[in-house]
Amino acid sequence: MKPGLRRFFFFAYTIFFVALTPLLILVSLGYDINFEDWELTPTLKVEVKSLPRSSEVFYSNQKVFDTPGEAKVLGDKIVDISIRARGFVEEEFQLWSKQRKNEAVSIDSLAMLPLESEVLENFDDQKAITLFSDGFVLLKQNQEYFVSSFSFGGVESQINKVVNIEKKTIDKGRWERVDNGVYFKKDQQLLMYNLKGVWYLEPINEIDYEVESLELLNQTEVVFLNTRQEIWSYNLNTKLKKFVDSGYQGIDSSVVPNRIWLSKNSNIYEVNREGVTSDDFVVDIDNLYLNHVFDSHTNPKLNLDFKALNVSQGLVFLQDGVLVFVPDFDRQKWYVMADKVEKVDSFGQTVFWLDDQRVLWDYNFSLRDLDRVGQIGYSGETTDVEMEYYSPWKRLFVYTDDEVYSIWKDNGTDNEAILQYSIVRWVNGFFCQDEIIERNQICIDENLIIKYSNKNLF
Repeated sequence: MKPGLRRFFFFAYTIFFVALTPLLILVSLGYDINFEDWELTPTLKVEVKSLPRSSEVFYSNQKVFDTPGEAKVLGDKIVDISIRARGFVEEEFQLWSKQRKNEAVSIDSLAMLPLESEVLENFDDQKAITLFSDGFVLLKQNQEYFVSSFSFGGVESQINKVVNIEKKTIDKGRWERVDNGVYFKKDQQLLMYNLKGVWYLEPINEIDYEVESLELLNQTEVVFLNTRQEIWSYNLNTKLKKFVDSGYQGIDSSVVPNRIWLSKNSNIYEVNREGVTSDDFVVDIDNLYLNHVFDSHTNPKLNLDFKALNVSQGLVFLQDGVLVFVPDFDRQKWYVMADKVEKVDSFGQTVFWLDDQRVLWDYNFSLRDLDRVGQIGYSGETTDVEMEYYSPWKRLFVYTDDEVYSIWKDNGTDNEAILQYSIVRWVNGFFCQDEIIERNQICIDENLIIKYSNKNLF
């Protein structure tokens, strides 16, 4: 080849590759080429890993891959995907990538929810009334009540009769877990507890007041707030009540730190439960944790929703619908996170809450990310709602009297491109325990204990 021709091809190839390099870089960054308009189009990368494996992922009603897998779709538009597996609830997500920006969504370890249940126990002569946390079931037979523990192999043979001196009738419904073996049913003003292997059922209210909130003080004493804004203690051994103080609008407790929290005139007080009895349960200026927190928000009436929760970077308080965060490093730098809040729960670095429109929100302190997760569609008459985040499944569960809703939400990943999370009604018509225990959701139906289990999880 002549030197001149060789030089021509050298410069031609050089110019070609120099011109092509930016295009190759953009394609490697995830952009697609729209040959009709000769322009680069952003893409949305979708990765799904599910349990069970080999679930099918659909986009625009077209199957795109089996899990685990990934695919790219055109970005800069709303994308609806669904994930399906035989015998499991279908999950649907709505995705959106920002204009002129490539996005990636990672739906990792999506624990699918089984459609079918299996019978754990069938009672011939007894009726299941409720499930307590800690693996207890309350049974009724011939106007008497019994408590038995159960595991995933069924109910244990030993059934303990409940001492019910006043012959109280127990309605179906959820009990608040005060501590292991101590439970409170607010709508009926009943206290049930296990003392030295014996179960007792007692009314806790008096003629001129009702108990609004009840917390464990130590192994044998509880403290409660009544409708007259008074704090009383009650000794489970001696059955004696003792007046403590008055003028309070809320009471709650936390395990870490091990405290009783009290709300009084817009101030928050703390009492360390370590080694404390009712004799030295004192609330004074030394117990003041934070003052003038709810000045512009609360009224002097009883605040039924007062709540104290621990998060990884501080404490969260709910009162009168106002959600407040108090950081560990400086409690004076507290701030209002949200208002019109009805329910709140926390896990790790994330706070979840339901507002008065039943919209579910969460905020991750590590990612500094606020998400409007979606709206929960439970029935209008439901007032008893509980929330629980189960980390092995990366799912938040919302429990009503006879329904269970669930949302997959990975709080360790910033999935900014998820526009709408999949909120599914998993269980309908059964009363279920408000927690997942060892991959099992336990529910009751008349004389049956049933369980839902994803056996694909290790």
